[in-house]
Amino acid sequence: MSLIVFLLVVLPASLHVLWNVLVKQSSDKVAFAWLTNVVGLPILLPFFMISRVMPADSNPLGWVVWKWATVSGFFETCYILLLYISYGKADLSIVYPVSRGIAPVITAVRPL
Repeated sequence: MSLIVFLLVVLPASLHVLWNVLVKQSSDKVAFAWLTNVVGLPILLPFFMISRVMPADSNPLGWVVWKWATVSGFFETCYILLLYISYGKADLSIVYPVSRGIAPVITAVRPL
């Protein structure tokens, strides 16, 4: 494995763990949530805009994409709220692995 690939795996994982530790230690979790989103948006938005300027195919995003993006955003918001509540009630060593493991299980559940 090359050093670049190694760093591309380890750096985001380390940032993810750091973010969760900061959430757990934060006394005002609502303010921390707003801060991370307000800081994250200007950092990530240019990458989204560039990807839309130079897409693989030049079709604009349709309403179906926006519909599922909205649904996804709703569930992500619920997940973050539950995560913050959980960090307020339980230890990081319990909440973190459960929260990381439950998302793939819920995603794999097939609707009837």
